[in-house]
Amino acid sequence: TSVFAQGQERRRPRPGAGDEKGKAQEAGPLGFALVDEKSDMAVGVKYVHNKADLKDATAKIVRQGVPYDKQFCYNCSFYQEVGKKDGATVGTCTIFAQKLVKAEGFCTTWNKKS
Repeated sequence: TSVFAQGQERRRPRPGAGDEKGKAQEAGPLGFALVDEKSDMAVGVKYVHNKADLKDATAKIVRQGVPYDKQFCYNCSFYQEVGKKDGATVGTCTIFAQKLVKAEGFCTTWNKKS
């Protein structure tokens, strides 16, 4: 077997290998799962799908001159809307790789869109 053929064989997908990741990539960002609010990363940045669920008063502050009640994922510079999932507008966020956040969500990394 030639070196070229060996390289081609290594690149060939194997049945069952990476199925979940492959399905998400095929479906694009809408194939990604929603962020789990209980994950370590989400807890660390106090991410919630619905701002009304945020209980920590210390997170409810003015950021970059914007009052807390006007801070949502949809107006954060890290958010990019991708469509609807389960009836909610969702998007990707640079804070959560290959996960979706709800447009009406919030986390403490909120950054004003320019």
